[in-house]
Amino acid sequence: MDDSSKTKERLLSELARLRQKLADLEASESARQTAEITRNAVVPEMRSGAGGVPGVGISRDVTERARVEAAAEFKRRNDELQLQRLRVFKATMRTVQDIVNNLLNALQLVHLEAAGHVPAEVLAVVDRAIQDAAVKLTTLADLETVTEKEMALGLGIDYPGAGS
Repeated sequence: MDDSSKTKERLLSELARLRQKLADLEASESARQTAEITRNAVVPEMRSGAGGVPGVGISRDVTERARVEAAAEFKRRNDELQLQRLRVFKATMRTVQDIVNNLLNALQLVHLEAAGHVPAEVLAVVDRAIQDAAVKLTTLADLETVTEKEMALGLGIDYPGAGS
C-alpha cells in the first residue's frame, strides 16, 4: 500500500471519528436542553425560623441564562468540530486531487499516442472528460463549507457543478 493510500485511509478514519464525536455532542446537548434547570428557581418558600417562627424567602430564576450559556457552549463546540471537519476534508481533497491528476496526466499521454489511430470525436470526448474532472476536483478542493448530500454510491459532498 503506497503512502497516499495510507494517508487517505488515515484521513477517512479521522473524519469518521470526528463525525461520531459531533453526533455524541449533539445528543448530549439535546439531553441537557430537555432537562429542566431548577437551580435558583423563583419560588416563595415557607421556612421555620429559630424558635418555630415561620419565614419567607425568594430565590432568583437563572434558567434562561443557563440555557443561553449552554447554547453558546454548544455553538462553540460545534463550530470547532466543523473547522476540524473542514481541515480533514481539505487534506483528503488535496490527496485525492494529487492521485487523480496523476491519472489525468497519464490519460493525456494515451490521448497523444492515440491521435491518428482513434476517431477525433472519441478524442474530443476524452478531452472533455479530463477537463471536467480537473474542474470538479479544483471546485471541491476550494470549498470553504462542506454540505453532504445523498448520491448513488451513498453520502457525498454537495458542490457547485455536482449535477453535471
